[in-house]
Amino acid sequence: MQIPANKWQSGFTLIELMIAVGIVGVLASLALPEYSEYVRESRRGDATSSIQDMMAQQALYYGNYRGTYTDDVTDLGFIATDGNDTMSSNDGNYTVQLSACPGSNINDCVLIQATASSSSQLDDLTCRTITLNSRGTQFAQSYDPDSGYFTNSEIRATCWN
Repeated sequence: MQIPANKWQSGFTLIELMIAVGIVGVLASLALPEYSEYVRESRRGDATSSIQDMMAQQALYYGNYRGTYTDDVTDLGFIATDGNDTMSSNDGNYTVQLSACPGSNINDCVLIQATASSSSQLDDLTCRTITLNSRGTQFAQSYDPDSGYFTNSEIRATCWN
């Protein structure tokens, strides 16, 4: 049985299909970097929540042990990962470390610093390191491959919000 010549066949040609695939590819190449940046920004909350959890435990420790902080995460009920002053953040994207504030001792001031450790967060050059001390001062450092770490108030606002 032959199809009459005046009948139209329905369906897509190979050219139409390739154009559609090309459009989808262009849209995906535009959307993927934005999505990756969104994921990195959302994971910064892992650092800030881990720091705040640890600072709350430091406040309890300070009250219970007559005005001193500790640089041992196990004293605060956390699991140490690399020495007693280091632990992983809640979701494992950051390494959180305790130390005395610069120019101070552990009895007077404690510094809690979260540094990106997962492969996706190491790509977050804007907020590579997020820090809080017991005096309530928030810090953040960006990373520039050419010049190293740097900080300013705009970076702090970006990382802590």
